[in-house]
Amino acid sequence: MPRLSTPRAGLRRVRLRLSGGRRQDRGGVAVLFGILLSTGVLLGVGALVVDVGQIYAERETQQSGADAAAMSVALDCANRRTEKCRDDYMATARQYANANALDGKTDVVSVCGRARPLPGDTSSWLRACSRRSAGDLTDCIGAVPTNTYGYVEVHTRVLTSNDRFILPPTFSQAIAGGGSGTDVRACSRVAWGTPTIGFPLAVCTGEFNFMLRSTGGLVAAPPVRPPASKEWWVGLDDEPSSGCSSGGSRTNWGLTSEAGWLAPNAADPCEVKLTGAISRPTMADTPPGPCTNQLELARSSGQPLAIPILSSTGRRRPTYRLDGVAAFVVTGYRLRDGTYQPSTLTGNDPCPGEHCVAGYFTQAITPGSEWTGNFGTTSRFYGAATVKTVG
Repeated sequence: MPRLSTPRAGLRRVRLRLSGGRRQDRGGVAVLFGILLSTGVLLGVGALVVDVGQIYAERETQQSGADAAAMSVALDCANRRTEKCRDDYMATARQYANANALDGKTDVVSVCGRARPLPGDTSSWLRACSRRSAGDLTDCIGAVPTNTYGYVEVHTRVLTSNDRFILPPTFSQAIAGGGSGTDVRACSRVAWGTPTIGFPLAVCTGEFNFMLRSTGGLVAAPPVRPPASKEWWVGLDDEPSSGCSSGGSRTNWGLTSEAGWLAPNAADPCEVKLTGAISRPTMADTPPGPCTNQLELARSSGQPLAIPILSSTGRRRPTYRLDGVAAFVVTGYRLRDGTYQPSTLTGNDPCPGEHCVAGYFTQAITPGSEWTGNFGTTSRFYGAATVKTVG
């Protein structure tokens, strides 16, 4: 009589087969690892990881050097430092690019751009950039923003210790031999233009032009300390102004003072937007909001403020136009509420018996000017500048 198989016996046979299968696969991973190791696949993958990582690290180093070089040259040009921008820009770019390299060596391939020495001048202290493009990460990104007054592009590439412009494949070269390596490059673009945010003290265009003629032009950028003869004060009193009335009656300016306070932005009580419609200046007793504190901070630090230069049309209801943005270094003031600080240049009352803000106009970066994504739309350039990396 045939013997019937019980369920427990069948389960035991299944377990034996499964366990036998595992015993047959034991050691398979070791064999596969040995095959990959003997054929060099694992070493090749390791070499690729090391070399790609080295390329990325060098790429970051090159980009940092290009950014530092472009920013340093742009600051020289925006501050109108003639010799540094026109003659020594390549030496400046190499200095900052090398300082960001681990081995202190970077090849500055080119420095180009546009830097006009004077408003309205068509010449440039920098050679024009070529329109040719490699179409990869070695290019600067995007385009030069609109309303840019000037810009600098710096192109760099790796320079190894044996003066080859190549990053060698260290690990893979040691294993496989040969190989030409990778040419690692970077580009940085820095531009400057008129700021779009300023301090709410407006000076009429006629007074500004009169000041330029009287003092011999803009003063060198800080930290240069000008002579006392360069100091100028703009009146806040209701009295005739030869500067504002030149070329037309005082009603065209709308005020009988040389300067006035503007209504600040709602979001910031001591800022004014320098784009779009400009409000009518007023002869208020004090600056709006906490601007007296900022006025004193600017005086004590010597940092220039971006202030609007305005003109107006119409007699009864004048419309104000932004002619330019000036960089003004405050040296002293006497406000109509009795707030007073002597001149940092002379130590004396800047305007005895008057109410005024004293200082001098310069060509400089205005650090308090916020970046709003673009530069101002004014066609004239009166000395105040914002500098930003734009590519």
